Amino acid sequence: MTQPVSKASGYFDLLCNYITNKQKFNDLEFRRFLFDVEKVDSFVSKNELTGFAHAIQGNKEEALSCYKNALASSFAGFSTKKNYYSLLQFFGLYREANEYGNTISVNCGDYEFLNIIFLENILTLDVEVAERTFDQLSRMKKLDQKAVTVEATKEMDLMKTVCEHFIDKAQLLMLSEAALEAAEEHGCKLIGNKISHNKESNHLSVSYILDCEEYSSDEAFDVNMSLIDNLISKNLDRLPAVVQFVRLSKSQIFGKDLVLKAEEETDAS
Repeated sequence: MTQPVSKASGYFDLLCNYITNKQKFNDLEFRRFLFDVEKVDSFVSKNELTGFAHAIQGNKEEALSCYKNALASSFAGFSTKKNYYSLLQFFGLYREANEYGNTISVNCGDYEFLNIIFLENILTLDVEVAERTFDQLSRMKKLDQKAVTVEATKEMDLMKTVCEHFIDKAQLLMLSEAALEAAEEHGCKLIGNKISHNKESNHLSVSYILDCEEYSSDEAFDVNMSLIDNLISKNLDRLPAVVQFVRLSKSQIFGKDLVLKAEEETDAS
């Protein structure tokens, strides 16, 4: 027999509140939370909640291990998969998150998630998947009309034009790979990117954005140096493209609060 997981939902809301406010549990709160979560009936939700509690504390391996346990259950549904995608994003594992998100978004009917995936594929310069997701949302008539999505649509069109002239799709993906590798190496969390075409010099400009309240100029310098090394090692430094990390205020771009959802049903697995 199944029933709504209202208790689990409350715990997920609590975790979201901690993450939004960039807080950690103190030792007693953490132990108490894990103790309370053990009483949740759902095996899946229990592992998810434990996983994100560990994530908040910075326990990366424990968090990922808990989610792998949750995903291995036959009761793990789309909400659990979305939450796992969010966990990968939380840890700044952008390349793994993007691959996983693209996989679960195929034939997906969750338009809110599809809008997130659309933006993330602009971040990773993946024109093909961005177009596919855009088409899905257009058919559903659910494309987000927020300014950031409208701008992302223009950037998708710009990348398509660029790919017809001086940088191909594979090279675009390699440029984003170089940038995301550097970001992951330095543990940087991105809040977006800006793509433009300098027509005078005929080159593509891609700026990956770091929150200026979280990262210093020295930290931005270090990650840019790693990016340069990556571009050279991948033989991308001679492409007509300028790729860099810049610091801006989060309010100047966009910020999305993390939303976690419990599966609709409990289980006793």
